[in-house]
Amino acid sequence: MGELIAATAIEQCGWSTIIIPMDHIDILAMKDGTFIRVQVKASTYKIEKNVPSYRYMTGTSSHKYLDPTNIDVLAAVALESRQVIFYNVNTLTKTLRIHPDKFNIVDIEKSSWETAVNKVLGL
Repeated sequence: MGELIAATAIEQCGWSTIIIPMDHIDILAMKDGTFIRVQVKASTYKIEKNVPSYRYMTGTSSHKYLDPTNIDVLAAVALESRQVIFYNVNTLTKTLRIHPDKFNIVDIEKSSWETAVNKVLGL
């Protein structure tokens, strides 16, 4: 379900998508001859130590799973709200925690997609 939610968000930003069954890459986004490799992580709302958050494991202390030579963008999907926030993989730590309110920011999908893609393209 996470891949479908993320692909829909990317398409609403004006990109075409293909969901692909490859190691590490879940979605290939395309626009005007540019290709962006997307890894999708989906999470449900949790409360840890009285702090609400969505938690996404992106690596461990000894190994970073999201290798920027294989993946350009992480799509962090909040399953309950069907919202996505996109991140350039070079900006991530081993665990990504997102407060639920961040998913409610107006145009967060579009703005985070544009920010992540611009970082990938060096803009």
